Amino acid sequence: NVSREMVQGSATMARIKKTLTSRVIKEINDMAGADADKFAAFWNEFGIFFKEGIAVDPSAKDEILPLLRFHTSASDTLSTFDAYIARMKPDQTEIYYVHANDLASAQQSPHLDAVHARGIEALLLTDMVDPFMMQHVRDVQGKKLRNLEDPDVVLPGEDAAQTSTMDDAQLLAVVEGFKQVLGSRIDGVQASQVLRNHPLRLVATANSDMERMRRMIERDTSAPTRKVEFNQAHPIITGVASRLAHNPDDAIGAAVIEQLYASAQLLDGSALDPAAMVKRLETLMQAAVSAPLE
Repeated sequence: NVSREMVQGSATMARIKKTLTSRVIKEINDMAGADADKFAAFWNEFGIFFKEGIAVDPSAKDEILPLLRFHTSASDTLSTFDAYIARMKPDQTEIYYVHANDLASAQQSPHLDAVHARGIEALLLTDMVDPFMMQHVRDVQGKKLRNLEDPDVVLPGEDAAQTSTMDDAQLLAVVEGFKQVLGSRIDGVQASQVLRNHPLRLVATANSDMERMRRMIERDTSAPTRKVEFNQAHPIITGVASRLAHNPDDAIGAAVIEQLYASAQLLDGSALDPAAMVKRLETLMQAAVSAPLE
């Protein structure tokens, strides 16, 4: 008798598997080069399985990498790693990316502010398998892959500095307000050096890809602890600063802080309490329509 385990574990079967895998990948690569539209349709249907292939069979990574396609922050056209690298800035040494639950959320990610300001492109990763795949794709052509959510990202180039109208008392009021309202849900508060268009972002305190992978494996739907970075030049933040400097217990200021935090979580793909958000938005809308008309 020949057991299934003996067949699956034999050197002959391993060689057959490698040969068949290589031939199939070659045929798909040929299709990608010959008919881009046909391959795009193929990728939309089956692309996630190639990402999964890298996660479950890292030995096939080098063959699969040329097949991968990604949305990017600079174009609606799917891009390969090679095409992205060809478009990199002369002083850019890393490949940047962000995670989100869907493409629209990724395109609105506050983590993109800094790269937009410098004219740098980022990959938009929206598949559940992406964090698993990224654990096996640490670099491509010697270019390290870097999650823009990580705390130690240093971007090349410079952008115009933000001008804040807040004084020291207002800055302190904002920091203390976030700490008081959000408490142990966050791991610190600081003024951001990278935000330009968004009022706030949540920064990971460790390897965010590993954390996303762990949360999916354990089915952990709780909100991860993050550090808050706020844009001290954004009108929402300066408005909150004025209210809290005048009254540290201002209810509207507290509701705005809660909503800013919830909005950032939503864009990052964290689960939210919809009932609490609806109640909070109703409070803010009531305050808005009750304000004196100019």
